[in-house]
Amino acid sequence: MKENWKLTLPIDNDSIKLYESCGIDKIIGSILYSRGINKKEEIISFIYPELNFLHSPFLMNGMSDAVERIKKALCNGEFIGIFADSDLDGITSLTILHDLLSKCGSRLFIRYPKDKEGYGLTCDIIDEYISAGISLLITVDSGIRDINVVAYALSHGIDTIITDHHEPDVAFPQAIFVN
Repeated sequence: MKENWKLTLPIDNDSIKLYESCGIDKIIGSILYSRGINKKEEIISFIYPELNFLHSPFLMNGMSDAVERIKKALCNGEFIGIFADSDLDGITSLTILHDLLSKCGSRLFIRYPKDKEGYGLTCDIIDEYISAGISLLITVDSGIRDINVVAYALSHGIDTIITDHHEPDVAFPQAIFVN
């Protein structure tokens, strides 16, 4: 929970005119203003982003290793599993990854916790991946704290790529991380 809140002053008339000149209404303008996006170039690049303005994803730790392992799986026709938490960011991430890997021709087995299963990867879920013949598991929005579960997967021949924005514990699972 955030302990220190930074309150901004209400948006002034000159700033409202600036946002309107960029085609931004007052409400969206006030949000941008509160975030410190108050120069025309910043506004345009934030509201109308272009791919060449994005940072390289390869600046993220683990990205090169993850891409190499996924390329290997695709080239070898491996059956890839995707696991996500069943919350908004988990399901959204699962959908994006499923769409991408499907377009690459991959066979996929997706799984997320259902009903009262709660959150997180479990050995029971790994057993489903083992039964399906998965050799690569990619987690989205989960896995960073699942040391024993990832070890169980690895002991059954399943490599794991963990993409998770949560804080790790003291130790890490034996996996490739994009965090």
